[in-house]
Order: sequence, then C-alpha cells, then structure tokens
Amino acid sequence: MHDEPIIASFAYDMVYLMQGDCLDRLRELDDCSVDAVITDPPYGLGARQPDMAEVLRHWLADEDYRMSGGGFMGKPWDASVPGPLIWRQVHRVLKPGGHMAVFGGTRTYDLLVTAIRLAGLEIRDQLAWVYATGFPKSHDVGQSVEKLQTTGRTQKVPRNMGGHSHDRFEGTGEGSWLADSGGKVPLTTEDAKRLEGWGTALKPAYEPICLARKPLEKPKGRKKLTVAENMLTHGTGGVNIDFCRIEGAKPSTTRGAGGQNGAYGPLGAQGLIMDDGLGRFPANFIHDASSDVMLGFPEDEKARFFYSPKASKEDRAGSKHPTVKPVALMAWLVRMLTPIGGVVLDPFAGTGTTGAAIASEGVYAGILIERERQYCEDIVRRFEGFEIRQEGRNAEEQAPEAGKRAKPRKARAARRPTVADPGQTSIFDFLPEKADA
Repeated sequence: MHDEPIIASFAYDMVYLMQGDCLDRLRELDDCSVDAVITDPPYGLGARQPDMAEVLRHWLADEDYRMSGGGFMGKPWDASVPGPLIWRQVHRVLKPGGHMAVFGGTRTYDLLVTAIRLAGLEIRDQLAWVYATGFPKSHDVGQSVEKLQTTGRTQKVPRNMGGHSHDRFEGTGEGSWLADSGGKVPLTTEDAKRLEGWGTALKPAYEPICLARKPLEKPKGRKKLTVAENMLTHGTGGVNIDFCRIEGAKPSTTRGAGGQNGAYGPLGAQGLIMDDGLGRFPANFIHDASSDVMLGFPEDEKARFFYSPKASKEDRAGSKHPTVKPVALMAWLVRMLTPIGGVVLDPFAGTGTTGAAIASEGVYAGILIERERQYCEDIVRRFEGFEIRQEGRNAEEQAPEAGKRAKPRKARAARRPTVADPGQTSIFDFLPEKADA
C-alpha cells in the first residue's frame, strides 16, 4: 500500500506530474494559469447505455455522475465520461481564449461535448483522427442464434463440432476446435442461417477530438475582446496555423466570392492564388498513412493532411495502458494550441504522452495529473534519463565518445526550479508548495 502520492518533475523541470484525483488536483491550481489543455480522458465505453435523464439531472444540479461497472476492456477508470464539474475547473484554470483538444469515443462523444458546453466552454470544431487498424468488436448474430437454439446459451459451443467435444471457448493448440474453426460453429437451424452475416457493430476507424475554447475576455463594462486584443493581452485565443502546416506545395487555384473556381457564383476579384511555399493549411482531418487510408487519395494529394499512426512500441514506453496515444499526434496538437513558453495541462495524463510531446518540442511546459499509481510509475519510467539523453545528443555532436558514456538516471523528485534573477518568475510558481520527495 502506498501512502504518499507520486510528485515528480522531468525534462529540466519543465514537465510536472501530480498523482491524484483530477478534480482535487485541479482545485490546487490558480485561476487563468494554463494556456492550453490537451487530454485523452475516459470514454465511458461500458456495456450499459447511460440514462441521459439521470445524467443531466446530476449534471444540472452541479453533481458528479459515475456509471457503475467497467468501461473499455473492463477498466473501472473508463466507466464514465468526465462531467461538467471537472470541465468547470478546467475552464477556471485556462486563460481567456485558451483552447483545449479532448479525445472522445464515437459512442459517447455527445456526452463529452454536452459536459464541456455545460461548463461554459465554446465548441470550436471537431477533428477526426482516422486509422485503418481498428479491431471489429461485432458479435455474429447468426452464430449467437445457432448457439442459443442448440444449447440454450448464446456463448456456449455445441458439442461434437467436427469431431471435437468442447463446451467452452477453450483450447488453442493444434487440433483444437478453436484453432480449427476460428470459433465458428456450423449453422444448422433455419433462423441461424437466415441471420448469417448480421452483426452488432462496425469496425472502429476514427476517434473524434473536441476542439473547445474558453470564451475571450470580457472586461467589466466593455464588450468582449476580439481575438487580436485577447492574444495581445493573454497570448491565447487563436490557433498556430504555421506551426502545424503540412509539408508540400499547394495547388494554384482561383477563388473568389463564388467559391472555388466559381462553382457557386461568379469569381470575385481575387483571381489566381499561387502556392506561397508555406505548406498546406492544417485541416480537421488526421490520418494514419496506412495503405487502406492512402488508397482514398489521388497520387498527388497523399500528403495534404497531417498523419499519425496509432501508438508504436516506442510511444507505449513499456506501458500496458490500453489506450496510449502517439507522441507525434500530441505534439502536433501542442504546437497548434500553445504559445511559445506556454503551459499545457493534461488532467488525464495516462502514461504521459502529452508530457513526452511537450518535452520533445522543448519550448513549452506541462502539468500532468493522473490518478492511477501504475500509470504514474509508467510516466516516471518514460522520463528516466531524459536530461542525460538530451545532453548526450549535444555531447555526441561535439565529442562522440562523451555521448556514448552518458548513463540514464532516475527522474528527480519534484522541486521548484531555481530562479537566478529575482525579477524572473518560474512557470510553476502557481503550483501548490510541495515537500521534496
């Protein structure tokens, strides 16, 4: 049993981890202290459908609502979508105009967006992360009917299947029923044959990402600031287009008031628009560059969107967490939403891929909050030796032998960064005081 929560800082003290319930930890942060939020919260993918009347009754009364049971892969932490109580705290700590990118599940995205709206945040867009590696989780209705009508149970395997005698889904060795049949039984009843080919779900091929924003500042007695005024005041309010452009030339085109090439009316005075060499404008569509997805693009348009495959072995960093996101995708979102030198918050840090993305960019700072101790330990392992590795790269450029001698070390316990100039402030000055571990 561990009594003390894990509190640690990494990457030259620019990424700060706090173990604990996100609602409790969020309450420790100062108002308007965070520039952006990038997070992958629980999707609430349990077997039971939520009772929306009951959910809204709790949410509108400023109460938390948690579904019983487990969510994705039976994990209890995924049983419920975070409600407005949490997003109100996120609203409080965000600077006016601060954006957040929140991953969601296709089946519960409506709950996520409702909770975010009820917390007072604006929905700006939805990004789609498309991939071809999703695994179908559909039940074969014909197979279930066959088992129901021959055994009385939809999951029980009839006896004497092709010379084998198995009454459960067991045995995967050579000659076993499961290995020989792939888990399917011959359809013998008329109802089962009639329903052959019917299933219960589609193959998952994308995850939605909610792009939301805290409203721009509205000074007392004045109208709300414009985006330009808000960015001059707080550094937030817009998205960094140039930092997220996609490499490649844009096709020359004619656009005007009538739409592209005058498709919806006469061309305006804008005339021919040439490639400016900056790269393609970032879109709300992200793909994984898999062969299945790439087949949908003409040969000369394959690079028009940002692409990021699902998490690799390196992204997972040894963690057994079932929903790790790729570092490259999180880094793209960090660049999009965060001003240089700004602070990114991830209140559902998981294995710390947002923190890894922040550290890889080198010009942002981050706060990670994670409740589950095993995943906090994964984060600590992820960052072991980070500073030495960075120093090793620099040393290798100057003296290869010095770089090879660099050895990993444990991540340091959390401490406030030393500030040499009395007039200088640390980005972590708004964090609560913590004793050194």
